[in-house]
Amino acid sequence: MKITQERLEEFWGRCRFIVEDWLGDGQTYHLRYPDGSLKNEYPELTLDNLFKYAVPLLGDSVEIELFYPSTNWYCQIKKNTTIVAHSNSYCSEPELALFEALEKALEVKE
Repeated sequence: MKITQERLEEFWGRCRFIVEDWLGDGQTYHLRYPDGSLKNEYPELTLDNLFKYAVPLLGDSVEIELFYPSTNWYCQIKKNTTIVAHSNSYCSEPELALFEALEKALEVKE
């Protein structure tokens, strides 16, 4: 599964990352992270970053299940034992499966 830059930007935007015109010149942009720090790029798509920035937005009583049934990863997210989102496809990496499920869960939450 290939994730486009547009999808990543939309996803991190839902995770409260804000693009700012840092110098007010319309050309120099930085990202304000949820903790208030400024950086030049979005975080890498890793399990650590997904659990740090996206999972807490789902609230309490959330259960995340990552499966590796044969040759690919699959993820489902449950809230109070009800599945609220899952990855559509089996993914080569666990972070891709989690990203896909979180992307759906955050869309539903809006």
